Amino acid sequence: MAPRIMECWDPAKIPIITSLAKNFVLFDEWHASIPGPTYGNRMYWHAATSDGYCTNDVPDDGFQVKTLYELLDESGYNWAFYFDQVQDASFFNYTRAPRFSNRLRRLKQFQQDVNAQTLPTVSFILPNFFGELERPSTDQHPAHAVSLGESLMKTVYEELRASPSWDKSVLIITYDEHGGFYDHFSTPLNNVPNPDGKICTHPVTFDFSRLGLRIPTLLISPWVDHDVVHSPKGFMPHPSSKFEHSSFIATLSRQLGLNGPLTRRDAWAAPFDYLFSRTSPRTDCPMHLPSVNWTELERYMKLKENHPEHMQPLHELHFAYLKAANTMIGLPRDANLHTLKTEQDGADYAAYVMREWHARAVQHPQY
Repeated sequence: MAPRIMECWDPAKIPIITSLAKNFVLFDEWHASIPGPTYGNRMYWHAATSDGYCTNDVPDDGFQVKTLYELLDESGYNWAFYFDQVQDASFFNYTRAPRFSNRLRRLKQFQQDVNAQTLPTVSFILPNFFGELERPSTDQHPAHAVSLGESLMKTVYEELRASPSWDKSVLIITYDEHGGFYDHFSTPLNNVPNPDGKICTHPVTFDFSRLGLRIPTLLISPWVDHDVVHSPKGFMPHPSSKFEHSSFIATLSRQLGLNGPLTRRDAWAAPFDYLFSRTSPRTDCPMHLPSVNWTELERYMKLKENHPEHMQPLHELHFAYLKAANTMIGLPRDANLHTLKTEQDGADYAAYVMREWHARAVQHPQY
């Protein structure tokens, strides 16, 4: 597969993210928080640490670390996860609590909330990770269609842009890690702090003192001008500070006065609030983005006609999400998973777990 990891996408084939990059802020030195897999990096968006883990595992009771969502609750702000299949709230003992059942919302509610101007202070939107017969995946994870991920970006942007919430909103589009593709840019090695003193010992020994590869990240808002951002400017917590996933928490802490930092990592990460330098919102932000490249999608569908997406076998990340979901309803991590073979099976099982969790949350909302 060596030639594949060297490939790049022609801008014409990814018109949505290309258009957003040309109209808003593109970070070209935003790094993954660790040179590791999905969960370890997603943890830094939520908690500025992966709690010593460098795998896609989640403890049975969820991670016990303090999260951004506790900081928001302490300061009187609200938050929500919008999703259709699985969500990162299952990672943490705090966010999976039944009392937060109204914070775990279906993706269709996003449009309702932006139009009603009831969008939470912080919203985390997740794509579909499982291909279904009537609802294909939108996560752009190999070997899913990149065009369908673009369709989700277009939908979310245009719903937000057309709503009365637009002039007081910021949309960030990013990825958790680089996915195994090539990058010529060196990963930062100097003075990157271990967040909490914990060391990963499985499957390798890793002390969390370096960042991962660069991640495409876009900052979209009427309060930012078009820019390609390289090294951080403005307030720098440390001369070696870089943009990485904990920069999100660092920025919110400064903007909202949260009681942070959570760890040494978000205390070190470069915030990006200096980019909100305008005194009034822009009026030239496009109402509509280009059409998705359906030719590319048709090519993908042609390739998959004998092995449709919903019939593809589940991969390691699928099972990792389902294991975390199982623990939300008190099942052993591997319970029932041996019966699941295809992406459709995974989607159906994820839906079952969330129905069970919501039913229990209604019965015992105090927990």
